[in-house]
Amino acid sequence: MLTFIIPSWNGLEMLKMSLPLYNLACELADGQIIVVDGGSTDGTKEWIQKHHPKIKVLRLKKNRGVAGNINMALPHVNSKYTCVSQNDFLASPFYFLHAIDFLETHDDIHLVAGYFSQGGKTITNPLMHPIFKVPYISGVCMTFRTETLKKLRFDERIFTGCEDLEICIRMIKAGLKFRGLDYPMGFHLGGRTTRKLGMRGYKGYGCIVASKFYLWHKHRLWSRSVLYRLVWIHLRRFIGSVLKGDAGRAMGLLYAFGLIAKNGWF
Repeated sequence: MLTFIIPSWNGLEMLKMSLPLYNLACELADGQIIVVDGGSTDGTKEWIQKHHPKIKVLRLKKNRGVAGNINMALPHVNSKYTCVSQNDFLASPFYFLHAIDFLETHDDIHLVAGYFSQGGKTITNPLMHPIFKVPYISGVCMTFRTETLKKLRFDERIFTGCEDLEICIRMIKAGLKFRGLDYPMGFHLGGRTTRKLGMRGYKGYGCIVASKFYLWHKHRLWSRSVLYRLVWIHLRRFIGSVLKGDAGRAMGLLYAFGLIAKNGWF
C-alpha cells in the first residue's frame, strides 16, 4: 500500500540510522523501500544488500539531484501511496498508518505530512514561504497518492533547494489539495542536504539560491517587486559574506548569480 522513495548520495552513515525505522513502517503499512543511490562511493548498495536484502536499491551512474533521483524511482512504484523522504529523517513508523488512514478517508487530498522536530524546534506543515508567501509541504517527508505524484513528477531543473515548494505550487494551480496533519512524523537531523547530494561547499549553496529565482521565472506568480526583493536579499548576503571573509558563501552566491544569468531566470 505504501512505497518509500529515499534519494541518497554517500549517505550510508545516515541510512544506517534511518532504514531500521523505515523497515518497521513497511511492516506496519504493507510497504516497500526504494533507495535511489546517485552513484555513491561509500558502499551504500553493498551494505544495504547485505543488511537489508528486502530493500530495493536503484543504483544510478551519476547523481541527478533530489528531483531527478526521485523521478527515476517512480516507474518501480506500484503501491497506492508513495512517501518521498530523506535519508537523514528518523521517521516515526506509526505515523504512516495515520497518514494512510487519512488519505483513505479524504479522497480530495493528494498529499499529506505531519509535524516534525528539527534543531530543537517543531516544524508544522504546511509551511509558508517567507518570500513567495505560498503554502507548501516540507520535502523532509511527503506522502502522496502515487497516481498524483506520477502525473506531476518533480521538476528536474531544480537540483536541490525548492523542489518541494515547486511541486506544491503546481498542485495549487491544478486544484489539487494537500494537508498538514496534527501528528508527529519524526526527527530531521537537517543540515546534510548538500552533503548527501555530493555537492561540496559553494556549489550546493549556489544551487539552493538559484532555485528560488528559477521558481519566480517559471511560475510568474509574483510581481517583479518579489524578484527585486530576492536580488536585494542575496546581494546583501554577498556583501556581508565578503566583509566577514566567508569565502564559501560568497563563492556560492557568485555561482548562483552565474546560473541565474546563464539561464535567464530574471
